[in-house]
Amino acid sequence: MSTKIYPKVLIFSQSFNKFSGGGITLTNLFSGWPKERIAVMTYNFMMVGVSTEICNTYYQLGKEEIHWKFPFSFIKEKPKSGLLNDTELFPKKSGRSEKYKNQKSIGFLFNLLIKLLGLNHFQSSISISELLKAWLIKYRPELLYFQISNRESINFARNLIEYLRIPSVLHMMDDWPSSIADESIFRSYWKKKIGNELQQLMNKVDLNLSICDEMSDEYKRRYGHEFHSFHNTIDIEKWMPFVRKDVSLSRGTKSILFSGRIGKGIQQSLIELAEAVDSLRSEGVDIKLNIQSPRSEPKTLDQIRRYECVTINPPVEYDRIPELYSKADILVIANDFNPGGIKFLKFSMPTKAPEFMISGTPILVYASSETAVYKLFHINKCGYCVSKQSKKAIADAIRLLLQDSGYRETLSKNAITYAQVNFDSLIVRQRFQDLLIRSAKSFEDKTSASNNYRPL
Repeated sequence: MSTKIYPKVLIFSQSFNKFSGGGITLTNLFSGWPKERIAVMTYNFMMVGVSTEICNTYYQLGKEEIHWKFPFSFIKEKPKSGLLNDTELFPKKSGRSEKYKNQKSIGFLFNLLIKLLGLNHFQSSISISELLKAWLIKYRPELLYFQISNRESINFARNLIEYLRIPSVLHMMDDWPSSIADESIFRSYWKKKIGNELQQLMNKVDLNLSICDEMSDEYKRRYGHEFHSFHNTIDIEKWMPFVRKDVSLSRGTKSILFSGRIGKGIQQSLIELAEAVDSLRSEGVDIKLNIQSPRSEPKTLDQIRRYECVTINPPVEYDRIPELYSKADILVIANDFNPGGIKFLKFSMPTKAPEFMISGTPILVYASSETAVYKLFHINKCGYCVSKQSKKAIADAIRLLLQDSGYRETLSKNAITYAQVNFDSLIVRQRFQDLLIRSAKSFEDKTSASNNYRPL
């Protein structure tokens, strides 16, 4: 039996963590890859809450690589560049610099202005410094994997491909290219320019990945390249002790749980959900809405807090998520219905979707029928789907899920089965890693045959 040979992978931008969609997906897909053959190269702000379970080699892009244009060069922090040690990976909690605090106090209006003018698309650039070159030569990566979400990272990823001359893999998490310039008064110019630069990058990439089949189909049409779909996976063995075999309701107060990111595309829908739950309470239904979010927008949370039904809970450790989901009476996925929200999330798939499914707790999906998440749950009958923007429709859906025990059981069984078949880590992870290994081997064979294979 041949031994699997893992190429030394260099991951750009996304760090391993257990609270963000990209970080969780990265962790689950790369689990089992030899630790000494993984390195991450990323920004200072991506080092918050970093995990070393899968990888403990982190190169921080800092003042040697990131170059801020005037006047941003005077107000932006310039962190150190280089390989981080254990102390730097897990720093003691301390106050940030006064410069950062002062910057934060005017940050909202400042960021609003630069986005309006489109300055955020050329305020900085990243170069391959001599320090970074020295580390790359020492590490000698054999495969480049990256998740990106802005113009700066597009251009740096392209430069990395040209410099490293190794196979590259792009993994798209959201359809951010469709809305990246929407806040600028020069949106037409920036959308065209960034779109062209992204197309150039995709033309250089050896393997294109997306987050779901809907995105793969759309991106093939839009960019002319084949995309393979890889979403978050679930460790079936770890979840099985918590999978619900009985979907009967809790005694006393019934619990609806929203868990996950609050922000772009997930704001107004949560407020409408809270209003619907409050209306049920006014009818005498003993019910509450629990919000569990690791990273949220304070402004949205302040609005949601006004509703009597809402309880905002502190973040929990990722290992406690299975128990948390299994104890709820209804789990909710909510996407905004405004054009901007639909555009941003149309081809996205929440990291929590497989986790919701395997929990066995009945799921309510409140989202436009245009979105991939609505289509997944609707077509496979894994959740009750509300595609009309209506507080009454939400209230009616919740009422049905509380009253119809047979329907709750059907949704639960369908969701568990779908998750086991489509999101099992052992199966999906092997497919993902084998695809990366084959891509690296194919690139090496092709370039070796042409005498052009000259990695660092």
